[in-house]
Amino acid sequence: MNDTYKTYLESEAWAQKRNKRLGMSNFKCEACEDGECRNPLQVHHLTYARIFREEMEDLMVLCKMHHAAAEEMVEKGALSRNGNVKWLRSETLRFIAPKKKFREADKKECAPKQRVNSEYEPRRTAANLKVEKQDWPSDIFRKLCLIPEVQKALRMPYKKFKNAMKSMFRKHPSKQRIFSAIYQKHPEFEKYKRARAESRRVRREKKARIKAEYKMAHGGNSRTCQNGGIEPAKMAASAILKCP
Repeated sequence: MNDTYKTYLESEAWAQKRNKRLGMSNFKCEACEDGECRNPLQVHHLTYARIFREEMEDLMVLCKMHHAAAEEMVEKGALSRNGNVKWLRSETLRFIAPKKKFREADKKECAPKQRVNSEYEPRRTAANLKVEKQDWPSDIFRKLCLIPEVQKALRMPYKKFKNAMKSMFRKHPSKQRIFSAIYQKHPEFEKYKRARAESRRVRREKKARIKAEYKMAHGGNSRTCQNGGIEPAKMAASAILKCP
């Protein structure tokens, strides 16, 4: 937390937003089951996408105890601050208040739907990853980031990362969509892409140079050699074919 953010939290603009958000929740913690929590109320940022110009939906009223629990989950990586705010709200409540009953509107809006109102959820793995037909690549990547093995693989070098993804999802029915969604998110993807394009360019130039030298040496005849017989022509052709 930098000094600019600390100064913002002490400003009049934040005080107005905070009071407005507290009033929208009737000065009650949204995670407490009975709604009559006696702990001091605080306003939690679900996302920092619009920091300093937050919308009311980006904020959530929590008591001091639940606010600390939510921040701890974010630090551990169990919760994210990126994504749809309705989904972030449902995930926050699922982690810090698993027994709290959701409204019918929340059940329809939060995603994925199978996580709603479940006190127990199995550990996220590559085997139980569900990719829906309507999922965009960003949605698939968000689901992948919830898998601990994928988070670990993203810190590997790019080639090792690709091998890890192939071995992890080789039997998944939507493996091609998964690969296209996650390969481009690797930090070294652009570097690898440029290196691959440069390698292809070098191979094309080398192959074109060998062909040009062969034609100049044999008078443009690509089948036989006028000066040295047919053997040099075969050797040149094999050199072209073996050129990477």
